[in-house]
Formats: sequence, C-alpha cells, structure tokens
Amino acid sequence: HGTLCIALLLLMRLVMGFAGTVSATLIKLMAQRITPKAQMVEYQIQYSVASVLGIALAPSLSSAVGVAIAAHSPGTRMGCPSGFIGLLWLCMVPLIWLLAPIDL
Repeated sequence: HGTLCIALLLLMRLVMGFAGTVSATLIKLMAQRITPKAQMVEYQIQYSVASVLGIALAPSLSSAVGVAIAAHSPGTRMGCPSGFIGLLWLCMVPLIWLLAPIDL
C-alpha cells in the first residue's frame, strides 16, 4: 500500500511538472507574439505578479482540498492535492492544444 501511494504521488508530480512546463512555454510564446513591444514590460510585471500569487496561494489550495476530502493521514494530505492539480492540468492541456492558434 505504501509503495503504491509513493508511486502515485511521484506520477502525479511528473504529470504536474510536464503540464506546467508545456503551459508556461505556450503562454509565453503566445504573449510575446501578440503583445506590442511597448507593452512587454507591463506584461512581464503582470506575469511575475501572477506567478508569485500562484506560489503564495498553493498552500491554501492544498489545505482546502485536504479539508474537502477530510484527509487525516499525512500521505493523503500530500497526495490528494497533487492528484487534484495533476488531473486539472491533464484536462487543461488538450484544451490549450485545441484552442491555441496554430500560427502562434
């Protein structure tokens, strides 16, 4: 049981890392192609602020998922939020792939 939990946790982290890298790259490329040069500094500042807020709010999301599923063990408290975010990205990557214009 313990080995399976660790394997699932590592798998979800791998999926999250891959999805995060793909989405960040797509977002940066699309934004650089459609944002006028004069507005790139403002865009970069807004992007950095959004990234910092995302990092700051991650523990809150993790706690909310743990409370919502009534997780009691440390493994469940750690694994379920990772699985939740992994599944969220797994659903978003195909949407990004379909909705992103080909010429970007």
